[in-house]
Amino acid sequence: MNIAAGSVANFILSKGGSISGHVQTESGGLPGVVVKITSQSMHIEVVGLTDDNGYYMVNALKTKDRQGNAISDYFVSIYPQNYISQTQGPIMPGKSANFICTKEAANKISGMVSGIDENTLIIVKVYKQGETGGYVKKSQVNQDGAFVVDGLEADVLYQLKFIVMKNGNVLMSQWAGNEGVGVNDRLDALGYQTDERINFRFYGAE
Repeated sequence: MNIAAGSVANFILSKGGSISGHVQTESGGLPGVVVKITSQSMHIEVVGLTDDNGYYMVNALKTKDRQGNAISDYFVSIYPQNYISQTQGPIMPGKSANFICTKEAANKISGMVSGIDENTLIIVKVYKQGETGGYVKKSQVNQDGAFVVDGLEADVLYQLKFIVMKNGNVLMSQWAGNEGVGVNDRLDALGYQTDERINFRFYGAE
């Protein structure tokens, strides 16, 4: 652009827009939450963090495309630790997106198994305490002894049965009892809640 001496040139500068809001729990603002704002039409991705009060503001967002059309496909996503991720949109710059965080679903029981050979196949079956029906979930214990059983109900007590298998035959089975030590009778098995971690050890096994 050539400007002759003595001429006046007027420029209209675009400051950009902002999207802001609060990320909260029932007890107040949630600090340090990752906030990501994206626009597919403009191929934009901006990341920010909430402050000590759970407030965030992302500035300098484009408000119009090259044709002068308003950009209205911004999505705001949050990724709080130990809470469920959420997304709001589409919205335009100048608008707010506020979030109320809820805890992740407590639907699993995990732990470690010891007192048995590493190369042994171990199955863990989960039963509802106080019910006489069959198991509701089962899982295989990893070679390092770790196990996870998910898809459980949050407000239910469960009893765990650990089964040692070899060549399709059951070598041993015990229930998780007091302090995670194996017991033979289900009447002696403890009830465990979801999100509990169990360190199970077969009784009588080296």
